[in-house]
Amino acid sequence: MSSVPLQEIYQELIACHSNQFTGKFNISNSFGREWNLHFFLGKTIGDSGGTHPLRRWVRQIARYCANQTIDVREIYSREDPKAGNYEPNKQLLVKGFVTREEALNVANGSVVEVLLEIFAEENKIQGDKQQQLTYSLISQSVNLTDVPLTWIKLESVWQEAEISWQQWSGKGLSQYSPNSVPQIVNATQLQQLVSSVAYDRLTQLIDGKQTLRDLAVKVKQEVSALTASLLVYCQEGLMRFVEVGDLDLSRESLPASLNKNVVIESKIDRTALAPVKLSNKKLVIAHIDDNPLDIQIMAQIVREAGHDYVNVQNPMLAMSTLLKERPDLIFLDLVMPVANGYEVCAQLRRVSAFQEIPIIILTSSDGLVDRVRAKMVNSTAFINKPIEQDKVLSTLFRYLPDLVVSG
Repeated sequence: MSSVPLQEIYQELIACHSNQFTGKFNISNSFGREWNLHFFLGKTIGDSGGTHPLRRWVRQIARYCANQTIDVREIYSREDPKAGNYEPNKQLLVKGFVTREEALNVANGSVVEVLLEIFAEENKIQGDKQQQLTYSLISQSVNLTDVPLTWIKLESVWQEAEISWQQWSGKGLSQYSPNSVPQIVNATQLQQLVSSVAYDRLTQLIDGKQTLRDLAVKVKQEVSALTASLLVYCQEGLMRFVEVGDLDLSRESLPASLNKNVVIESKIDRTALAPVKLSNKKLVIAHIDDNPLDIQIMAQIVREAGHDYVNVQNPMLAMSTLLKERPDLIFLDLVMPVANGYEVCAQLRRVSAFQEIPIIILTSSDGLVDRVRAKMVNSTAFINKPIEQDKVLSTLFRYLPDLVVSG
């Protein structure tokens, strides 16, 4: 039996809606791992299974209900995890902990994560005849007195999951899991490569217990962008991504960050819930270069990282443009007509506004003479061409400690 393509799974899910199906739509792989979408009279009402079902549910509360005081243990411990998260969501709504919109957001967010896991699984087993992705329907009896309080628009969450998967795979992250935990493995070298402020804030953020998804919620950033940024450190041997188990309901097993963001003890004051996060202002990254291809590549990298990109193609106009834009960091091409990168750098350093701004020279040559000349005009560092994502992101994290700030 061959693996079922995603499009067939989607069509069968839509059929569950048309047929007013009640029960579980079960998707499983060859190793018995399961993901479930739950239906009530054709309405998608929740999910179960997959990686970290409890952590996934807690994370959605932290994401969408940050202003609520919720005793997770009181609500979730009475439920069978295999029964899915609809009943806990319902209890949140019935007890007045959340609004109907917040309850729906929690349910939607969880289903999107489940679908993303299925997309990743389908991608992993492509071309492997030893592995399969199959589905089955498990019918359940209907209690017409228990009409769902919220239900999920399947088409919308499927589309959102597709977009998220495109972002994840488009950044070359297909082989990684957003459910893994980043851990610092070479703190000494990391401390040498970044500023003391950046090091302190990175070590506060990455405690070795929170998954990439948890951190993305905490810093309010897309998980694909956050992971791509941290991957730079992994490639340098400074960090690694490791798999971890799900949360349980004992306080000791929950990460401290989730103890703060999703209350385990009843009636904790929510005003104290200020998470550590990435800078909430967009940094301005300037790029002085006249090469169309390099401009396109740099613009994409910078914008996908969540920052504003400013290009200056005419070096003679660099001063006026940069004084107006006030960039946080400048990438400067070495070889340009009229004025080369050394001359532009020297001009910028004469202006007080640019004396402390990191200026990174872009060059195809990395000889001793180039380095001496760059030092003479007080450039900050070199990047060898071609322009690549890991080089640019590692430079931003090294020279812009404000990328990580205390909340």
